[in-house]
Amino acid sequence: MKKQNKPKTKTLTPSKTLVWPKIIPPKSVVRLVRNDRRSPAMQEDVGRKFRVGYYSPQDGLDCIWLVNEAAEYEQTADRQWLCDYFVLEWLSKETDYFGWTRPKLRKLTKSTLKSRGKRKKRKGGK
Repeated sequence: MKKQNKPKTKTLTPSKTLVWPKIIPPKSVVRLVRNDRRSPAMQEDVGRKFRVGYYSPQDGLDCIWLVNEAAEYEQTADRQWLCDYFVLEWLSKETDYFGWTRPKLRKLTKSTLKSRGKRKKRKGGK
């Protein structure tokens, strides 16, 4: 009997393994990976990265604010739309969803994205 070769599965990014939490913490980084005919204006934004902004008490936890590279609150989304069109690149450990005790979000730079998850070396090489 001939062995059947299983098709190789390949994930697009390592972030595909991240699970979307019920409430997406502020400061998490998401990337737009696709659009459809219902949103043709988003075609030029495919590949763009956004951060999840702090939630608003008026809107509640169902309304997710997307913050652009210039640290401006650009657009809103719901969780389902985010899961359908975005990939979760980095999941924040932020616990203050409304940002009451936190400073404003700063501009998103390449260096801040690269430094996520890396530890700084201590003096003395240890």
